[in-house]
Amino acid sequence: MKKFTLLLVAISFTFKGVSQSNKTLSFLNQFTNSDSAYVSIFADGNIQGLVTNSENNSDAVASGAIGISVVKKHVIWVASINIASTTDTLTSGFGSVILTPASGKQLTSGVLEFHLDEPFKLFSKPIGIHAYASASSSKWLLTDTTKAATVFGLGLTFVNKVIGSTKGDNSVYLGFEFGPTYRGIFGDISNYPSLYEKALGTKGNHLLGFEGGLKIKFNKITAGIQGFVLHDVEGKKKIDGVTSFQITGGISISGAFYQDKFKL
Repeated sequence: MKKFTLLLVAISFTFKGVSQSNKTLSFLNQFTNSDSAYVSIFADGNIQGLVTNSENNSDAVASGAIGISVVKKHVIWVASINIASTTDTLTSGFGSVILTPASGKQLTSGVLEFHLDEPFKLFSKPIGIHAYASASSSKWLLTDTTKAATVFGLGLTFVNKVIGSTKGDNSVYLGFEFGPTYRGIFGDISNYPSLYEKALGTKGNHLLGFEGGLKIKFNKITAGIQGFVLHDVEGKKKIDGVTSFQITGGISISGAFYQDKFKL
């Protein structure tokens, strides 16, 4: 766990600033009537992990990413790519890279996000939309054989913002989200059915279900817990650490090192 913490601290203190998601929400609050787009280049350091009964922390993933966000009125686009990661060769804990978006190796893992700020109401409560597509790669070591695995993820959640305010230099956010999600496992590992089945206990590589969770943000820090209920669409099997009900948690510190207004 020590190396995860050191990586997070090194990245976090190199790029000081507010949480990327919190920052973009602040942009929306200030510039919803503007015809300009606000572009931000940011860096992010985070630790994500699958909550298990394991006595060690092998399922924890520390990573650093660089990305860009574009904000125009009520819409936010965010794209990021991992530039540092503790994920490389896995012998177990495959759920940590399957469930958590873009948690794979550096330079070959990333995520594209879309946020729409409260376009409609449900039971008199404003509801936002969050969609993402992610891809991550890692190496799986099984019976002395290493194969590359690529995990593709999709998610579409509806967001209920409970608290979202800024006072002076401080900003606070609390929100919940819920919606359908998908994971597909591809790459070289899928070409070797016996190894794939040994790793996951199934021959199916398509997982479909729902995800939901809460996110808390205060200034530079974002923390969240996400729950997943996934099903093996093809094999109809239960996969330890992946199907049934699984929980992931994470904390990140991120900030912009360049931001400006542009006409699009």
